[in-house]
Amino acid sequence: MSRQKLIDVRIVDMAPARRKGRDVRVKVGTLHGGRGSWWTAPSTAARPQPHEIVPGSLPAAGVALVSRWIDLNRGVIIDHWNGVIDFDEVKPRLQQVPQ
Repeated sequence: MSRQKLIDVRIVDMAPARRKGRDVRVKVGTLHGGRGSWWTAPSTAARPQPHEIVPGSLPAAGVALVSRWIDLNRGVIIDHWNGVIDFDEVKPRLQQVPQ
């Protein structure tokens, strides 16, 4: 997979907990330009370490990229999930994966 394709993996949703019993999740959009629906976007769990909810829903290189992003932003993601911070506070605190 080319480096350009890895850059096209986008985080599309990391909303606070909506369902009882579900732990921290990040939905990942895989379409170029951020197009697509978050309803069909693959989910990645953040704990205990990043992993796909449905194995094989992302290419291995995409899983590696999303895992690095989650590791960089774990505190922000968990604070948002727990309702400690709202979305307006999330975006400025997010870090990009170094290239």
